[in-house]
Amino acid sequence: MEELLDELKSGRKDTEDFWKPLQEKYIHTRYFAVRDHAGVYKGTLEMKQNIQPIQEITGEKRLMSQ
Repeated sequence: MEELLDELKSGRKDTEDFWKPLQEKYIHTRYFAVRDHAGVYKGTLEMKQNIQPIQEITGEKRLMSQ
């Protein structure tokens, strides 16, 4: 984790993704470097999501739900 934070802080990376199965779920974790308008690093945002339902999608959806 320290290596990832160093990469985000230095600007060598802006995002990084990881995924792994966890019980009945499939967890996608994404890290974002947060920067101000001048590009100065302010912190890291971590977002986790169960993507199991997304992996089961078939066909297409092109209209907003009612």
